[in-house]
Amino acid sequence: MPVHVFLHEGYADWELGYLLWELRSPSNVPEIVKRPREVVTFGLSGESLRSCGGLLVTPDTSIGAVDAGSTEALILPGGLFWRTLEEPRLDRLVRAVREAGGLVCGVCAGSGYLARLGLLDDVAHTSNSLAFLKERAPGYAGAERYRDEAAVADGGIVTASGLDAVDFTAAILRELEVYEPDVVDVWWRAFKLGEDPFA
Repeated sequence: MPVHVFLHEGYADWELGYLLWELRSPSNVPEIVKRPREVVTFGLSGESLRSCGGLLVTPDTSIGAVDAGSTEALILPGGLFWRTLEEPRLDRLVRAVREAGGLVCGVCAGSGYLARLGLLDDVAHTSNSLAFLKERAPGYAGAERYRDEAAVADGGIVTASGLDAVDFTAAILRELEVYEPDVVDVWWRAFKLGEDPFA
């Protein structure tokens, strides 16, 4: 089953950089077992769009072609667009992926969107801050489950601050078992702390 990644005009491209490479690429170290995934990007339409960093990107497909029941994980990057985006098709898709047992992942403002949908009310989670979630989701009822951490995975939901793309990636790699847990730990220390994994 593919991992679906939502792209919208102005999406936060840096929040996906580590993740897309790690999901798609084969292992470049023969001793390391890796389970790459098929990654499919989608937009509200199939038209080209620009990331917040100015990259011109054409999604692989449009939202209407995404099958929630055949989605292993759904990735929602941040971006300023979340403040005003109202899209019932996306709301239905996100809820359907979660109901079908797929992993739903939101970083930065993507986590605020998950709060707005009520998906963070019953799971441990994080975001840019608790105040950010309360501002972005007036009906948010998950404050007691908020964790002041870089990334949190619980109950089929992964959330992270926009400052923590490495932690977001590591959490998803663990949840999808792309690598063995000890390899993810080494990967995290390399990219987060600058430790040489081959030293």
